[in-house]
Amino acid sequence: MGNLTRRGWTAVDYAAFKARCAEPHTVRWQANAYRSLAGGAENLLMPDIPITGGQLTLDSSDPVRRKLTLQVGGGDAFAATTADDPLVPFGQWLKLWCRIDKSDGTWFPNILMGIFPIKTYTYERPSQIATVECTDLSGRVEEFLLLGKRGFKGKRVAATIEDLVIEALPDRIVDLAAVDAAKTREISNYTADAGTGRWTVCTEIADRKAFETFFDYDGTVVVRNMITDSYDDVIMGVGPDIGTVTNPVATIRDGEGGTLVGVTATVSREGGCNYVRLNLTGTTTKRLKNQNKKKPGIETKKVTWADHVDAQAATAPVEWGGPFGYLPIVEPRDLQKVEAGEKADKLEEAQRILRRRRGVVRYLDFDVAGGYWVEPDDRVRIQYAGRAEDHFVQSVAFDLSGKSATRMRTRAIAVRDPG
Repeated sequence: MGNLTRRGWTAVDYAAFKARCAEPHTVRWQANAYRSLAGGAENLLMPDIPITGGQLTLDSSDPVRRKLTLQVGGGDAFAATTADDPLVPFGQWLKLWCRIDKSDGTWFPNILMGIFPIKTYTYERPSQIATVECTDLSGRVEEFLLLGKRGFKGKRVAATIEDLVIEALPDRIVDLAAVDAAKTREISNYTADAGTGRWTVCTEIADRKAFETFFDYDGTVVVRNMITDSYDDVIMGVGPDIGTVTNPVATIRDGEGGTLVGVTATVSREGGCNYVRLNLTGTTTKRLKNQNKKKPGIETKKVTWADHVDAQAATAPVEWGGPFGYLPIVEPRDLQKVEAGEKADKLEEAQRILRRRRGVVRYLDFDVAGGYWVEPDDRVRIQYAGRAEDHFVQSVAFDLSGKSATRMRTRAIAVRDPG
């Protein structure tokens, strides 16, 4: 989400909103239920669903980036009986917004937090509690399994992802935001088996070319360069504005006027690395001159190629072969043909994996007041106990009852030394 000025807010309103989040305030969550009509139109089934609790989770480490659970009041009025009821999973979906009050009693504009097809509806008696579970649109894409084995060799990354999403969401108009490289780079030698989820195919295709893909808050499919923990990654114009170390999306601090409630720091080798090897294999067809005079023509045979690319940490204290030891990531990659262009793509992928996961991993888990504009991958600055650390956000969990603080997990940028 990043800077709300990209949503039409003025810079003054955005600054005032962030300042208000650091003060005692009231938050309101609003959800409407819809069903899609022909041509992508929306049929409003229920406005202002009475939300009594629930959780919205945004997590960049999960292929399904957004997940929503709602507890709904209203008693027996929400005991679903037909496929046309507003909260059942027969093509119904939700839009979720939040807003907070201003100090003068008026309200800031609503912030759209996501579009969520309903996956599960549960109604309990005698408690009369209705619970609705949803995912973002990638959940619907994943449900539509490939009906047969399917090859993608030679197809372009962004166009392939767009086609797979359109196939799975015939009732929606699909918007794509992709970096130029994803629009031109071709898939090498990837085949998916029957029964594979289409979203699994999308994420694997993106990952093999050092891209990542997800659904943004408004249902746009984003395909962008894989985000790493390096200081020099600046992603602008495609997907959410994640900010930079110099200009973080949020500064979260303790003390008077701060919003940091509590923090737990964890430093671990698990999930880190100091070396990445991608083993490359491929099979191609070679044409041979037929030496058998009784069977004139051209013979062919299959030739198997094998190679690898490496990315290695070279600086202390996590250099490969130093006191830190050996902590490699080794993964296979199947290509159409091992040649210079393909190797360059894979070397870039290996380097990005190393940059994202090199060394030890330092996590912060903390509670913060507000933070409604923060999303995964955002650059944030954490100030506590007299120190300042630059992190990117891995996950955010919002309590929809408004009774608990926002829970965040972040990871330190360019982590090298646990001290």
